[in-house]
Amino acid sequence: MLDRLAGAMVRRTCTTRWIGPLAAVAFVASCIQRPASRIPPQVVDIRVEPSDSAPLAIARSPIIRVAFDRPLGPLGPDAAWLLSGETPDAAVGDAIRGAAGSATRARQLDADIRIDGAEPNVLFVRPRAAILPGEAFLLVTTSLLTSDDGVRAFAVDAGVTSPWFPFRVASVRACPALAEVLFPSSDQLASSSTNVVVRFDRAVRVAGSGPAARIVDDEGSELASDVAWTCGSPSRGYRCVSVTFRALPSGHRRVTVRLGELRDARGHSPWPNEFAFDVSPDDTRTAPAFGGAVVCADDETSRAPFCLRWIADVLEVRAETTGPASLFAFSGGASMRSPVGTAHRVQLPGLPPRARVSVQIDLLDLRGIRTGTATIWPIETPPSRPSVRITEVLARPRSTGAQEFVEIQNAGTVRATFDGWSLRTPTGMSSLPTTTLGPGQRAVIVGAAFDPRGAPQRGDPAVAPGTMLLRLDTPIASRGLADRGVDVWLADAEGRIVSRAPTGDVRRPPRAGVGLVRADDTLSEDDVAGWAYDSEGGSTPGLPDRI
Repeated sequence: MLDRLAGAMVRRTCTTRWIGPLAAVAFVASCIQRPASRIPPQVVDIRVEPSDSAPLAIARSPIIRVAFDRPLGPLGPDAAWLLSGETPDAAVGDAIRGAAGSATRARQLDADIRIDGAEPNVLFVRPRAAILPGEAFLLVTTSLLTSDDGVRAFAVDAGVTSPWFPFRVASVRACPALAEVLFPSSDQLASSSTNVVVRFDRAVRVAGSGPAARIVDDEGSELASDVAWTCGSPSRGYRCVSVTFRALPSGHRRVTVRLGELRDARGHSPWPNEFAFDVSPDDTRTAPAFGGAVVCADDETSRAPFCLRWIADVLEVRAETTGPASLFAFSGGASMRSPVGTAHRVQLPGLPPRARVSVQIDLLDLRGIRTGTATIWPIETPPSRPSVRITEVLARPRSTGAQEFVEIQNAGTVRATFDGWSLRTPTGMSSLPTTTLGPGQRAVIVGAAFDPRGAPQRGDPAVAPGTMLLRLDTPIASRGLADRGVDVWLADAEGRIVSRAPTGDVRRPPRAGVGLVRADDTLSEDDVAGWAYDSEGGSTPGLPDRI
């Protein structure tokens, strides 16, 4: 491009910059000397919050601030993109045109991209949905990004290449706990609202002497509130904090909930650590009520208007409501709350084994006010059972489909006997051989044609010596594991789920020859963020997982 430009233009030296304390960010800015007023705005700094994280430990919901050397002009919808993946590929050409093609659109992440109100030279970028641990993503600026005097951030006719900035979210064990607003469902608070609930993706605790959270008004003054832990049990810890307050004082247009000094089991502080809400007039819609009886699945029990099922020792309650609402389920010291919606699924942990209990379900409207209640009684809780969990799934062997496997481990302290147990997917099931698995022991569940010697020359390793092999009479779950991915779970003799792997989630699709492993047991088992690909791009049947 430069070689074709007029000879009167003078080529400047190509420079590479590494910017930002948390992410290695490189961009090439080759440009032509031209009048100072027409020089494209230059990036002078990039910062990623939370800034107190370990180097490269980018949170799942980061805030990226890109500072330019001058104020920016009005920001159009295609001035900048946040894309999944680690290479720009076609995005650079699209950025030059200022229009995203189909391949770029498919990679686009929904993000809040705007100019910082206090600093007009700063581009503020934040994904609207949390990015999975270990995932790479890019910030790409396009030819539609301009300074306030109308100069484009890069111009092809001047030889300036579009800046693109690579990032990667920290691994699951290095990520700070993810904090999200469970209630309300938006950044609007009705003036008669009673509370805000913040949910974490793992159990957290207060590390300092202050409250778990507090609420302040638009002038920074603290409002009187009561703070309570919920979504959990005393034995397992809590994953939600509820901030309850009186009716919001009149005249305030904005309030902010700020988390206190909290830590997860690995000592990380949750992020984000504050949430702002605009105060709006009361919602005048009809108060929601419980809907009619929902159709229960084969593994659910109907207790109209609810469907119940057990996932290991966790009770799942499913219901519908006539309008947007949140369900709050509690029994003894155990409690859980659902996000706002009309279709609800609440998982209640920490119920005592082999007991008769009642569960109360409160229906809360968009203000957090109870508009209905129901009690489920009696509920017979299952006996305590061995802690057997799925630890690795290989759904796409490199050699043949016969080499797919599901690895399990007895994570408890007592022996587990597979009498009447089965391995299931949404489309089939296979009965496990009756055998016993000792504490800490691993076993590999395989189909009838599986070869334990593997196919090392094609990238499928042999099963580790001494590993118990649970060979089925058919392919896994009768039909095998789909190459596109499919959820798989262990069920006991009564059909209750013992362990479940969310391997059908499109965000963690199967990779050829690469096992999907349980990477963090502080997260819920069905949370795909707690699963990761084998760190060396292979699989380890019968061996400790590589994370």
